[in-house]
Amino acid sequence: GKINISRDVDSKVMSIRKHAERKLLEELKYTTHLSLPAIMFRLCSVNHVNLARILSNHVAKDQGPQIWLQVPMVAPDCDRYEETSLPLKEQDSSWSWWNRFRLLGNMNSRMFVCLEMTESIPDEKTILRWLGEPLK
Repeated sequence: GKINISRDVDSKVMSIRKHAERKLLEELKYTTHLSLPAIMFRLCSVNHVNLARILSNHVAKDQGPQIWLQVPMVAPDCDRYEETSLPLKEQDSSWSWWNRFRLLGNMNSRMFVCLEMTESIPDEKTILRWLGEPLK
């Protein structure tokens, strides 16, 4: 199954955050009820602290589906249409999104990364970095 994180569980507005958490937990319980083998979430930035906590708690019970996290192989380059001489920061890489999420999720063995092929071809260092991860 695929769950769309249109609900903002990492919102700074507490009422939105709490409502989104309740809805996400409801969806997670339903996927367990359906006995789905895996559910997929899409990471689009480095800021998914609360989502990592919720999913880590859900899979720590050792029940329900695996968690697959869809991450682009190369982070979108927002500055590609503008001339800039600023280098890409390490925290801007999609691997760092996954790594931070994995560490926040206590490196749970039931969380996997699902790479999304992008239009940009990564350099060899990036490819080798991804090959060391539990890919799906």
